Amino acid sequence: KQYLKPYGYESDDLTNNEVGVKSEWLDHRLQVNATVYRMNWDSVQLPLFDPTHLGNTTFVVNGPSYRVEGLELQFVARLTEGLTIQGSSSWNSTDQTNTPCLASSGTAASAGNPTPAGVCISQVNGEPYPSPFGNQGDRAAYSPAFQYNVRAHYDWDVGAYKAFAGVGMSHTSWQSNEPANFPNGDDPNQVVNSTLLKYRIPDYTTY
Repeated sequence: KQYLKPYGYESDDLTNNEVGVKSEWLDHRLQVNATVYRMNWDSVQLPLFDPTHLGNTTFVVNGPSYRVEGLELQFVARLTEGLTIQGSSSWNSTDQTNTPCLASSGTAASAGNPTPAGVCISQVNGEPYPSPFGNQGDRAAYSPAFQYNVRAHYDWDVGAYKAFAGVGMSHTSWQSNEPANFPNGDDPNQVVNSTLLKYRIPDYTTY
């Protein structure tokens, strides 16, 4: 009864400003594209599932806002008549720009709600309650800083048929599954009794 779950939620809003260049070199055998950008992503829609604190239901609210600054680089190179190499990469800095919270309804003060109406809920059942939205300056969850991929493609004629072979690799840097202020699930002393635990997802490469 500390919080009144909303009946609905508003649209998020994304404004993207970018500048880039597309170019071709070496008699059109090499193409290079580069872009730098800044995105302002406001009122992100966030589903909340936290049965330990919020009850065994999932509901959606408008949560934090983020600023994403980054760059992308792409290339395609025709090295020989049949061999093409292409790749792309991106680097992103994703910072939370505000600190929203679940605001107390102010009801049921006699039943253990210590938070006045409109103030951020910081305690549930006498235990500290971290904001499910993270804090200003935190990196967004599921937001790796660096990604890249490279592919090689070779094609040739086999009689009346067109044959080809290819190989590729893709790399993603580390990321986390929750905001930085969540309890660390990798801590050996952490009791696993919540869906709020934060884990570091290691970087990985696929081929």
